[in-house]
Amino acid sequence: DAGADGLPAPQPAPRVSPQEAGRRALVEQTDHAEWLDQQRERRPGRGDSWEPVPVPLPTYVTAPVAPRATSGVDVSDPETWSAARSSTADPTPPPAQPAPQPAPPRRTSRDRGRTPLFDQYDEADRPRAANE
Repeated sequence: DAGADGLPAPQPAPRVSPQEAGRRALVEQTDHAEWLDQQRERRPGRGDSWEPVPVPLPTYVTAPVAPRATSGVDVSDPETWSAARSSTADPTPPPAQPAPQPAPPRRTSRDRGRTPLFDQYDEADRPRAANE
């Protein structure tokens, strides 16, 4: 009895009585339970399981709290500068204003955003070259 591919045709499975099927199922359950017990006894080696491993806490958790640093500045002292009180208690007169400078020449909208050119010949009292 050979099939088209040259292999022997499979034999149909013999019919099993309900009592025999129940016995086989019981044996399979028992084998499986024994296998589970063996697996539990074997327990995986260190690092091979998903069990948590004890880890020491980082030093920022276990270290004692550091004492507060004091700046040593007395903010109630009138001589102390602060953003809230940036001037001294008794104001000093402002320095004398320098003489007003002539206004620079007007710039056109075309010159806006450009750096003005330096004119080396602008001053009349500048030293002159020998051939000027």
